[in-house]
Amino acid sequence: MANNYTYIVHSNDKQSLEEHIYFARVWMDVADIITKGQDNRWTFKTDCKDLEFAFKNKLHRDRFAKRVNDIHMAIRKKNHAFACALLPPKAYSRS
Repeated sequence: MANNYTYIVHSNDKQSLEEHIYFARVWMDVADIITKGQDNRWTFKTDCKDLEFAFKNKLHRDRFAKRVNDIHMAIRKKNHAFACALLPPKAYSRS
């Protein structure tokens, strides 16, 4: 079965390459958490700055979209505590 349910994460044009890579890793961790790490449940590709995630399950895509939107909203409102609570545990360190 193909991954038919897509969601595109648009990156901020002002992001540095380092920030882009960091957030790509965060979004991949979020996708893993939502799909409970099941193999082949999601894929992603990038074209320059935007990231396209494709899911096998519509519910997974919708949950992923909600989590990404919640994190973006918290960052825009500078609510760092809320943003950190939404991030996967691995994402706290920027190593």
